[in-house]
Amino acid sequence: MEPKSYSEMDSEQEWRDFLAEKNKWVKDKEKNFKKGVNRREFLLTLGLIGVSGKLLTDICVKEYNKHLTWKIYNELPNYIYKLETSAFAGGKEQFRNGMGIVVKNHYLTMAHIVDFSKRRTRTPFGIMEFDQEVLNQKVSVNKKELEQIIVDTENDIAIYKLPKDLELKEFPCKPTSKRKLGDEVFLIGNPYLQGWNIRRGYISDLDDYGNQPKGRKCFGINFSGIPGDSGTPVVNSKYELLGLQAIHVDHSLGYTKKIEEYLKYIK
Repeated sequence: MEPKSYSEMDSEQEWRDFLAEKNKWVKDKEKNFKKGVNRREFLLTLGLIGVSGKLLTDICVKEYNKHLTWKIYNELPNYIYKLETSAFAGGKEQFRNGMGIVVKNHYLTMAHIVDFSKRRTRTPFGIMEFDQEVLNQKVSVNKKELEQIIVDTENDIAIYKLPKDLELKEFPCKPTSKRKLGDEVFLIGNPYLQGWNIRRGYISDLDDYGNQPKGRKCFGINFSGIPGDSGTPVVNSKYELLGLQAIHVDHSLGYTKKIEEYLKYIK
């Protein structure tokens, strides 16, 4: 029986099983064919089967990569969740919204989204930051309050544990710390929190940029993030999670918080 078509497959394991099934099918054809032909005819046919087998494998690889890209554009936005936070800060009630994802039953986002401890004020000397007292802060998703694990403003990391009565889907891409210059990446962004905007580019910087604190531990991409993108995921073309979008520089470069900086708190 011929192996099933690629269109019937969904996961990487099914794809690998398909290739194994295809190779077995080709070998069975070789065995059956050899019984009824001479050596010259068999070798000629075997060569044709080998060429066609490699071609089929190459086609499958290309189709599988196209399949992963389709999933990035069409499925990953469904695994990103909007947070709401409120606090009494600077003498008044304040509210903010932002984005994040769920990994290992923890909600991951950026500290600058949920941090009310600084008040930015325009002065004759430029924009300056002042400390302010924060009271009664709450962070919630789908109206369910989250339990704070860590909010590290220096490193711009915020992690919350989900309550038992809040069911959110785990982000489906496996986290990875493997990255190199030129790797293709996708940002599943949400500019100004007005809707999904998926941008495609490549890694342009592996070790952050000069003016950032050493603890930031970001990598650079060749396009800018936009307000609202903070906390949205950046993945590679292998359907792996690289990190969360953090900052932009001069509206031309983006920097992404490495996912391993979160994982060390939730292992």
